[in-house]
Amino acid sequence: MIVERSITGLRPMNLKGWLDSSGGNNTPVLSSEIKQGIKEKLSQPDTNITSYVELLNWVRSTYGEEVKYKTLYTHCRNHLKSRLKVARKSHHKKDPQAIEAFKKTTQYAR
Repeated sequence: MIVERSITGLRPMNLKGWLDSSGGNNTPVLSSEIKQGIKEKLSQPDTNITSYVELLNWVRSTYGEEVKYKTLYTHCRNHLKSRLKVARKSHHKKDPQAIEAFKKTTQYAR
């Protein structure tokens, strides 16, 4: 039987054997060069990158490597603690004097 052959083919493994066994394929997808480049690009105050898709396109054009969006997103969020956010657009008819008058007359709750 197949089950008998698989069971008899197993060698007894103690705790040391389990600890020494390989954990699988844990090769890093992003090279250290790409990680360093991303870190430098996001730390620049005058960077024009506002989304992870733009960052992904930048990595592809700069390094010529295909990286999955989820890999890049996870690396940036977990390792670099980045949050790519863009401020809301302001209305084109907004009156700056009305904003100042509102701020002066508003009472803050204490």
